[in-house]
Amino acid sequence: MQGRLLSLALAVALLAIAATTTTALPVAVVVDPLRPHVHLHTPGDASNAAPEQLHIALTENSGEMRFIWVVQVPFNTTGALLQGQCRVGLAAGQYVASFNATSDSYFVQGFNGTIFDAVASGLQPDTRYHYQCGDASSGFTADTAFLNAPVPGTSRTVNIINWGDMGVKDSAHSVAAITEDVNTGLYELIINAGDSSYQDDFPTPNAYICDNFYNQIQPFASKMPMMLVDGNHDTAQDYVQWLHRVRMPKPWTGDGPLSRFYWSFDYGPIHFLVFSTESGHDTAPGSEQHNFMVADLQRVNTRRNITPWVVVLTHHPAYCSDLLHYERCHPEAQQFRENYEELLFQNKVDLYVTGHNHDYERSYPVHNGTVVSKSYHNSGAPVYIVNGAAGNVEGSESFFEPGIEFRAAHGITTNKGYARWHVNMTHFDWEYFDASHKVVLDRVTLSKY
Repeated sequence: MQGRLLSLALAVALLAIAATTTTALPVAVVVDPLRPHVHLHTPGDASNAAPEQLHIALTENSGEMRFIWVVQVPFNTTGALLQGQCRVGLAAGQYVASFNATSDSYFVQGFNGTIFDAVASGLQPDTRYHYQCGDASSGFTADTAFLNAPVPGTSRTVNIINWGDMGVKDSAHSVAAITEDVNTGLYELIINAGDSSYQDDFPTPNAYICDNFYNQIQPFASKMPMMLVDGNHDTAQDYVQWLHRVRMPKPWTGDGPLSRFYWSFDYGPIHFLVFSTESGHDTAPGSEQHNFMVADLQRVNTRRNITPWVVVLTHHPAYCSDLLHYERCHPEAQQFRENYEELLFQNKVDLYVTGHNHDYERSYPVHNGTVVSKSYHNSGAPVYIVNGAAGNVEGSESFFEPGIEFRAAHGITTNKGYARWHVNMTHFDWEYFDASHKVVLDRVTLSKY
């Protein structure tokens, strides 16, 4: 049944379907002992004809969820003929609506698969849905469930996983710990601060690295929408893999030349403003992105009673003290501050969350290089966080400049980790979790009331 889920209760009674899951076994599998669930492709391996790399994302419209997956069959021969779809319902195996997918591909970096993109509509807020995606020829994924987004201003606490700079190599501890967290059923949203897979660090053909990345995160990225910004390792060949494998919400201001790279959305009590800080994606006053930032912050300020928390998500830090990358934390960070720090301060942004540096660092509330307060209650200036230690082939960075006044906390080990957020209308609990040793290394609570 095509269409919306507005009359889902009636549809369940009339059209419940006992769905059959078909599994195609891969011919060649590389097994990682820390990630035995992951089909790890090798160069030139396109042996897995079953749906894989399933991940979901919110769209610009409430009541929608986007599903993206890959089948390793050539688009220009077989893939374009496959009729992909996602089946959605309120219980496992009882799918009462189906949503057709579009299909596409790209033909560089050794990629030889077909990418499917389907959007379910008519979903109710704060409701758990079951689904499976695939096609009659390749089979369908196993039943998976997600919690749809709450309405803005919800009174309940929302629970979020946040990481940056996750590749395939050297990320197994983070992947395993995130999987454990997600399997508790507590977490509902992923915020990814950019640089996904590190495909470009491997010799071409290297599309299999990106395949492996989306396979390794499927156990949680198929259960929670993943909202991600682009990073410098996503730029290869004019962002070809990013533009085909990732689709984020459209900006509410309409399309522009860079509109695939900036947008905003609400999730419960949080408003997210997302933009690109990559080369060629200007953020200076008068630029396309800066104009969107101004308009979006003006808009959200009219409804801070609904979304009291404003979080900026981008890839490059505006405040940091990584000793191994002086240029990132001084000339580059200074340029970003010149472009928009005053805008964020004047509009009372709460958090500026990035990756890029392969470490963890948290500031005090800071403005123009000066610590405004060491209290996080009604703090009066943004807190700047670098969270790029999820693990990748380039290794970790644990050396910091001494005597940095704005720095409140930082990681001094090469352990892998990520952040966990617990947010309601008055409190924003942030903790940084060491996935290598399964211990919380940093915790802070922002509050406003």
